[in-house]
Amino acid sequence: MHAQEFDKKKVWFLLQTAGMIALFKLDHWLFLTLNGLFSKLPDTLWSFLTILGDGAIIFAVFPFVFRRHHKLLLQGLFLTVIALITIQGLKGLFDFPRPPGVLNPEDFHLIGEANKQHSFPSGHSATAVAAAVLWCSALAEKWHKWLLGVAALVCLSRIAVGVHWPTDILAGAASGIVIGWFALAVSKNWSLSDNFYCKLVMLIMLLVNAALLFNFNHGYLLVANITYLIAALSLLASVFQLIALFAERFQWQRVQRVTNNVPFIS
Repeated sequence: MHAQEFDKKKVWFLLQTAGMIALFKLDHWLFLTLNGLFSKLPDTLWSFLTILGDGAIIFAVFPFVFRRHHKLLLQGLFLTVIALITIQGLKGLFDFPRPPGVLNPEDFHLIGEANKQHSFPSGHSATAVAAAVLWCSALAEKWHKWLLGVAALVCLSRIAVGVHWPTDILAGAASGIVIGWFALAVSKNWSLSDNFYCKLVMLIMLLVNAALLFNFNHGYLLVANITYLIAALSLLASVFQLIALFAERFQWQRVQRVTNNVPFIS
């Protein structure tokens, strides 16, 4: 009986080992195949798509839609905290090497810096998918396919630039779905974002984010000028939103003073 149990455990262990080796080989083969295929498109395109998975770039969009979607920004900040803890924790736990840390440079196409560690899961993929989930909750259904399409392209760009395995992308995307759903579930009834001071703090954060983008090193020099343009536009939009917020505040106070001076008519 004990010998049979030992044999079963040994067989199960061998099957698991064989499965891991097969997955490892498939992961490498799929990476090399997709990376080679994607290399036929311009490096600038993939560089641009991949920076769309940077949280700083995503937050740079919010000043343009702040008046209508300020609650979404608060949810996004909450989502970012969860994502940082989850993704960085998983990266530190597994600490798998990236393609540049395993493959010869001549065997694949690399765009940007050759990051070698903390491969699993893909943070850019998780961020892009989580952001898409967040935006899908606020926008009409006709936009959903575009949001998810952009998120998918960001995920694929991590293979195209040569810094993530397909399994990293799948794990990152799955993490993004869970993180996005959790953030929405927890924050769906929040009303703090309607408060003047909360809006003020969020706009100041967006202003700082835009300013820091001018010195933000995402490792993709091909799109440095695009990053500067995004930073400049985001900075201007943040200033405009701050002015609009204070104008609205003073207008409301003036109306309130006038209303208080009107005699009560019974």
